[in-house]
Amino acid sequence: LRQWNVNPASRIMSLRGRFIIDRIKTAVSRHLILPCPPYGSVSYWDGVYKTLGPSDVYEWGNVNVSEDLLKYRYQLLHDYGKTEGLTQVSHGLNSAKYSTSDSTTREGTQESEETTFGETIGVHPGEHDKKVVILGCGNSKMGEEIIQNGWVGPIVQVDVSGKAVSSLQERCAHQMQSGVMDFIQDDAKDLSAFEDSSVDAVCDKGLIDAMFCAGQSDTVESIMNSVHRVLRPNGKFVFFSFSRPEFLMDQVLPEDERLRNRMWSNVQVRELPSILAYRYKKQVPTQKRKGSLKRRNAALRGR
Repeated sequence: LRQWNVNPASRIMSLRGRFIIDRIKTAVSRHLILPCPPYGSVSYWDGVYKTLGPSDVYEWGNVNVSEDLLKYRYQLLHDYGKTEGLTQVSHGLNSAKYSTSDSTTREGTQESEETTFGETIGVHPGEHDKKVVILGCGNSKMGEEIIQNGWVGPIVQVDVSGKAVSSLQERCAHQMQSGVMDFIQDDAKDLSAFEDSSVDAVCDKGLIDAMFCAGQSDTVESIMNSVHRVLRPNGKFVFFSFSRPEFLMDQVLPEDERLRNRMWSNVQVRELPSILAYRYKKQVPTQKRKGSLKRRNAALRGR
């Protein structure tokens, strides 16, 4: 399969490079907007994939499951909600130091832990009837690599671009026929094809990162809300980004403390050798929370 790059700048993207860019963006954000491809536009992606075929592959950040995620070491930068809930998370781009009175922080140390992709998403190889959704799949091989490494799915890959979906349907026809994989053209802001609490894990390797780069904060918020809606209680949402939490966290966690605690029981930020993993665990709702979240989800679907 031919490797193709949607953005030449991403070939040299790194944690350090993004940190520099994010600091510059923060410093000048009141005066100007740095140029970025229109990642939030459906027509942009349709135009990109119109020129590509089923054999073309692009991996955001050059990260893949088999080589980088199947088994990996990481440093735990933050572990919000480990003891008392997500009550002390600071917000705002100028707040680089997050309060850690109820969190574990190991930033700046050499401690590291080893884990697996199965632990990360909460679904392990060989487990049956565990639905894993991949957001913004594009023409990545992530879904195929998950199946090749022992997961039995179903793996449901979602993209807003019909061109991308049709290309992957052609490339993965065998996996679709065997029932381990499916493809849906859907907007991650809505995930209208999915019922509430119907998904065991959601994984995103580049969608939120791209939207953040493009300054699409409303889109990021909508994606987080729709993912929370479709996840089962205790389900995991994992997305990968080059941006550190002091720049990104205020867009991927509600500012309202009570809402944070209703939505997520735990949020971890893990630093891998070349990228950051943000791992969310959906809260198990109490009867009071069930009613509140049910009304909220109904409102989100009715937008």
